[in-house]
Amino acid sequence: MDKIKAAGFTRVCLSFNGFDGDSVRKTKDNFYELLEMLEDVPVTVFYDVTSLNYFNVAEDIEELFAVGIKDFWIRPVLPCGKGNDLEEIITLEEMENLYFDLLDITKDVDITLHLKEGYGEYFLNHLS
Repeated sequence: MDKIKAAGFTRVCLSFNGFDGDSVRKTKDNFYELLEMLEDVPVTVFYDVTSLNYFNVAEDIEELFAVGIKDFWIRPVLPCGKGNDLEEIITLEEMENLYFDLLDITKDVDITLHLKEGYGEYFLNHLS
């Protein structure tokens, strides 16, 4: 971590799938330890959303906000790249529920719903 701080990074971004044991990345055991090591470096959490974790996103964000994380990017996982074989793709209805859950907590937290090129088209063509 000294090298990160010495390099003058202004932000570190961490991918995250939630605290439950069913997530694609099993981060519960070491996530807080990593945050402690990054205590002087602002952190953005990229929360990768599937049908297995979308219902925990708002609660997880509130927990992470309580320990100092203030910037979140919410990214639905699509069946491409490393997620190519993933069957737990979030549905349009689940995405809508997540959106309304997030509206309740956006007063104090910076949340970006990240739908990069292809996400919207995928949802419209495959999930409706």
